[in-house]
Amino acid sequence: MLFKNLKHLFCKGKCQHIFLKDKLISLDAVAPLTLEIYQRKGVRSIYYTFDTQLKTVIEDNIVLRDVINITGKLLVLGRAFSNNKTIYRVYGGLLITLLAIRLLVKKEKIIHFGYLNDWPFKFLYYCAPNRVFIAERTSYHSDFVSRIAIKNGYGSVETKESLKKKCNHIAAHSVISFTGHFGFLKCSNIDNKFIYKNSRYNAYWKCFLEDNSQRYIAEEFILHGLESNSKIVTYIVGHVGCPTRYDDTSFDRNLAIYETLVELSKISKKLPIAIKMHIHADINIMNAIIKKVNEKTNNGLRYFYTKLHPLVLAERSVFAISNNISTTFYDFYFKGVQTIEYGFHDKSMMEIRATEKLDESVSFFVNLDQNELENSINNAINKYKESENKPVVIKEETGQQTELDSLIKALL
Repeated sequence: MLFKNLKHLFCKGKCQHIFLKDKLISLDAVAPLTLEIYQRKGVRSIYYTFDTQLKTVIEDNIVLRDVINITGKLLVLGRAFSNNKTIYRVYGGLLITLLAIRLLVKKEKIIHFGYLNDWPFKFLYYCAPNRVFIAERTSYHSDFVSRIAIKNGYGSVETKESLKKKCNHIAAHSVISFTGHFGFLKCSNIDNKFIYKNSRYNAYWKCFLEDNSQRYIAEEFILHGLESNSKIVTYIVGHVGCPTRYDDTSFDRNLAIYETLVELSKISKKLPIAIKMHIHADINIMNAIIKKVNEKTNNGLRYFYTKLHPLVLAERSVFAISNNISTTFYDFYFKGVQTIEYGFHDKSMMEIRATEKLDESVSFFVNLDQNELENSINNAINKYKESENKPVVIKEETGQQTELDSLIKALL
């Protein structure tokens, strides 16, 4: 089994190596790039993860699973590969050795999201520093989300000293940014800096989704007994079961979910609710909340859980809703889908929110007010009836194609 899992490192053709972080967002960010490189240049990718949960989520996510199967192979590392300490250490040693040989002999490239910054994988950086790229973990940037996160106690304002420390620790001579706001773009010790903006809307990714979205949706709707032409509402559910800084018991979050589902139950007979859960959300708590909602509404909530990509769900969504601002909203925003943020903020957090301009990806913001939530839902439906969803026109920036061509050339 050990050697069978490593057989892909003995392939004759040239490939690139992608070390994913322990969240789906890193794969989601890099997938359009690896797909474009494969379709334009025929270079395959080997994706590596240390997280068994991420492996399961990828296998369940038909869109990203298909991208991996088309462009390359997913390999599992460390304890995710085996619980036997001796086996996974031997496996890790063999992997690093084989990768080092490929880097030196085949001149292959590595893209990582932070894993090579630390040992033992930092050894690969020292083998071929000019062929190691560090990439941004998201395709979208929101100044609003960043400011709110900092004011909410998650992260801090970057100083010259903290940036210098991070830059000195980085294991890469090249940076790939998908938003143009990646902090490492400011590192003076980084030789090459590439910006690949709007990657989710490049021709190759758009064609891939256009060719497959209807099939994905059809299979999903058949599975849940829906008509093929059904419209839905997408409910993006975050870290259920994980307390927040201002909600250490998760009570307010659970209350917001309950109130959201009660209101959605009123329209769910005509517009079934597609619930898309975060990778680390507690499904048992979610099921318990849904049980209470059905008790309140006499089983009036028509819903189904989904693992489809947000860009696929946006194709059939009348609107999308969440209980916290998320960059996931941008997938719906750019598709022209109305979005509702139904928050669960306390007084201090609302004072912070009052000083910030609402993010462009949020159509309606409501905070723990069911009457206002009902009004926002009706307004979102009415806007859809008036003009349906018209995608936002994304203009290519000057020099963007040249920048992309330079990045792909550097990765070959």
